[in-house]
Amino acid sequence: MTDLIVKDLQKQDPGSELIELFELELDTSTTVYFHSGVEEDLTTVQFREEGGTIRTYTAIPLQAQGFKNDPSGTSARPTISFANISNTFKNSITDYENLLGAKLTRRTTLKKYLVGESGDSTPPVEFPRQVYIFDRISAHTKTVVSFECATPYDLQGITVPKDKL
Repeated sequence: MTDLIVKDLQKQDPGSELIELFELELDTSTTVYFHSGVEEDLTTVQFREEGGTIRTYTAIPLQAQGFKNDPSGTSARPTISFANISNTFKNSITDYENLLGAKLTRRTTLKKYLVGESGDSTPPVEFPRQVYIFDRISAHTKTVVSFECATPYDLQGITVPKDKL
């Protein structure tokens, strides 16, 4: 994280909206990059990695909630709900249970720091990344699948170090 994003958010008008980008590591060779949609037409967005590599994040219908940091209490157990997940990940999964244990990285930045916007730069300007693991399926209907996430050190029966983390 750079001080630049902190200074932007301390202004009365930071100049653009807050953006959440997600990276879901399905296995050691497959990572899916997505976001909930920035524009009305749900276009893809691009964001830089540390070395300058540009990643494309696809817009998919999702709702992510509960991502908060509370140093005085228990770790957050956010949920992420996907609509139409079978179409989104159809080439990557055969069963929703296969996603349990997958690593989810949440990246947060301002829209102006996306590739092609006014603040685009290398290294990327963002808040510290948050890493979670898909711990359990909290809801499963015909239209939505919701996953409860846990921090890597908050999983029962898991010892550190572990290959997947």
